[in-house]
Amino acid sequence: MSDERAREESVTSEGERFDRYATDYATTINNERGMGLTGESFEYYLDLRLTMVRTLLAEETGRPPASIIDFGCGAGDTQVHLRRCFPDARLIGIDASAESVRVARERRLENVEFCVSDGLRFPVQDASVAVSYSNGTFHHVEHADHLEIARELYRVTEPGGHAFMFENNGLNPVVAWLMDHNEVDRGARRVSHWKLRRTFAKAGFRIRAVRFYAFFPKLLEPLRKRESAIGWLPFGAQYLVWGQKPRA
Repeated sequence: MSDERAREESVTSEGERFDRYATDYATTINNERGMGLTGESFEYYLDLRLTMVRTLLAEETGRPPASIIDFGCGAGDTQVHLRRCFPDARLIGIDASAESVRVARERRLENVEFCVSDGLRFPVQDASVAVSYSNGTFHHVEHADHLEIARELYRVTEPGGHAFMFENNGLNPVVAWLMDHNEVDRGARRVSHWKLRRTFAKAGFRIRAVRFYAFFPKLLEPLRKRESAIGWLPFGAQYLVWGQKPRA
């Protein structure tokens, strides 16, 4: 079997594993051991990420993006929130789970396209999206495939466009424990911020920043206003690698 065929089958197998979560992914995440330690829900962290994206884009471009691709879209929970944040944007969701894509399509969201992909090739035109987005997907993908995926995201992103890649931070002991003990992340391999940064830089993106966030649980909510000042500390629950495709 060729290496390419083996990689495609690996991605397909992971996609099939996620078929079981197609109808209740958010509920499963909220019920997993460890989430209760934060005092927050899946939806809270989703809104937190998209607020970061919206703020950075507003500061950088002064206008909302015309189009966004979400690598690892699942059953479309993110697209519901993206539609609220960016009501006029064309949205594309890519996922290896055919069942998740089926459920996502049943949401019938306006101006949203969902596609099944092996993760290594996207059915999307070159330089056709303003923003590439992903959350918590790379730790479910073979590390040997990360660069190829980053290059595919680079291909579909327009010159001057942005990439916002969010991942779990294994340097946070609570996150490390949770990933080792919950069902959704069974078999996953944590991805360090320096590896993801290096991968996207090698793919061609100019790295604008690496930021850590979600330092404090709800119990310590008053301290959250200080998070923007300590985003350089590598101990938040998640991190963001923010890249930009150079203009021609």
